[in-house]
Amino acid sequence: MRTYSDTFLEENFYLRKTDHPNMLFTVNLYKLIHENKMKEFIDNFGPKIKACNSDVVATYFAKYLGWALSGYHYILSLGDTFEFSLKNTELQIFYDKKYDYYGLSFKIIDFTLMPTLTKKPIIEDFYLNFVTPLLQTFVTSSNVKIRDLWGQVAIGVYHGHDNNLELAQTDEEKESILNFFQFITKELKPGFFSAKRNPLDITFRMTESPTKPGELQRLNPTCCLYYQTEGATTMCFGCPRMNEEERDKRREEIRAKNAG
Repeated sequence: MRTYSDTFLEENFYLRKTDHPNMLFTVNLYKLIHENKMKEFIDNFGPKIKACNSDVVATYFAKYLGWALSGYHYILSLGDTFEFSLKNTELQIFYDKKYDYYGLSFKIIDFTLMPTLTKKPIIEDFYLNFVTPLLQTFVTSSNVKIRDLWGQVAIGVYHGHDNNLELAQTDEEKESILNFFQFITKELKPGFFSAKRNPLDITFRMTESPTKPGELQRLNPTCCLYYQTEGATTMCFGCPRMNEEERDKRREEIRAKNAG
């Protein structure tokens, strides 16, 4: 059984075993859902990311959650598990001085690793009783649609999966990661998401990277609403709401700025 340091968990998945050293706010996820703590979280995180409304808080949260989910996928893929539950998880707001931004991390209160041979039932229960109710709470606390939140979750999940493959130390580990990801994104039944289809079963549109000419990158499946933050003058390069003419112009602007 492997051991995982706070540094490894945070740098790869926004997960922690202890409080974030630069924590500014913390709330237990069970209380976030069941004890009306959502407004307190939105009121704390919204101004820090200059959100103009609660929808932005919801989409930003969903992307961070996607990265955390990729960490759980990774650990389960390798045959271990821990209690990733509402009562055993704290959502923490932190400030990163080095890169000057406010972010979110998920502290696992009791990070006791246990070996498991039943990955599929664990992940089914996890999406049904942890992920889906959590996202639905953000839907009821904002005007954002559930499909838009799942799209943001998918960004973290898929980019996290790319990273998980790089973290694999053997071909056997890589195969386990690939097979488990296939199950989650292609075989997990829609009912575990309270949906008509698996929202993580996505065929991404691709476009040429603005920073790596000739290399393709994924377009985001839904909008993160960055343009609804104070001071924002444009949408993200990968935003699905941007048309191709706008994206071509934005690509050239990014390349000109990087060259100059």
